[in-house]
Amino acid sequence: MEDEQIRRYGDLETYCLSNVLSTVGMESLLRTVHFICKLWYNISLNPLSFQNLSFPDFMSCLLFTATNNYEETPPNFDSFYDKFID
Repeated sequence: MEDEQIRRYGDLETYCLSNVLSTVGMESLLRTVHFICKLWYNISLNPLSFQNLSFPDFMSCLLFTATNNYEETPPNFDSFYDKFID
């Protein structure tokens, strides 16, 4: 064991670490990876880390559903007319 050299992930090339981080998934990459350490933060800023992201189907998400499910009524200006117009 003394003859073996200890290898650290921080010694890897930026390209290799970006490739590793690209496999962790979109949510982890966007929310948690950059909090691990400074090295992972810097690597998470590299566009190579976002090269293989796959986005799930957002159609069921409320943010992307149609909001025109109800019929919108036009504004009523009757009270305005009553005050200023005979």
